Amino acid sequence: SRVPKPSPEAAVAFVIDRSGSMAQAVGDSDRLQIAKQATLTAIQQLNPQSKVSGIAFDTEARLISPLQPVSQIDELKRQLGHMVPGGGTDLYPALEMALDQLRNADSSIKHVIVFTDGLTPPAPFEALVNEMTSAGMTVSTVSIGTWAGDVELRNIAKKGGGAFHSTNDFKALPSIMAQEAMLMSDSAIEERTTQPRWIGTRPADRKSTRLNSSH
Repeated sequence: SRVPKPSPEAAVAFVIDRSGSMAQAVGDSDRLQIAKQATLTAIQQLNPQSKVSGIAFDTEARLISPLQPVSQIDELKRQLGHMVPGGGTDLYPALEMALDQLRNADSSIKHVIVFTDGLTPPAPFEALVNEMTSAGMTVSTVSIGTWAGDVELRNIAKKGGGAFHSTNDFKALPSIMAQEAMLMSDSAIEERTTQPRWIGTRPADRKSTRLNSSH
């Protein structure tokens, strides 16, 4: 469910694994196609004034689209369409790029969503994530498949103040990514002070009381 109130403006970097394993078939599609659709699904949940950046990674990181308003993401869509799987899996350079993209964003919410199905090489992730949080960012990670590095991804999300998602079902990816965007850009819980008000009992309740009293 979603609390019906305006969602705040946010700056979000989507970090997408496009390594060779993403070519694996999933029904009539493949892992990378599902990841592309999941990214677009998540973007649709954001405030139109929010800004998004797309980063793809395999052995190297590549900026798909610099940070720009959601209303101007045609280039991101086009670049996603051209993206093909290939190469290894090295997350660290992609997180560095996400930091560069969001570091100077003027949004009160700066969030990074990482998706991968592979095991990334050891790297000084803790120091990097600490730098990201010091810059006001949060980091969530999504691990899909049996070969993803759950331990490292869980630690990144924990240090980054975000959420860690893990599943073997690639078809669940769009809903996970959409959930991340919704929970990040708009609280699922509304907190406020209110005064309870007695509105009386319903006729059915009074009848039930009489029946109970007769026993």
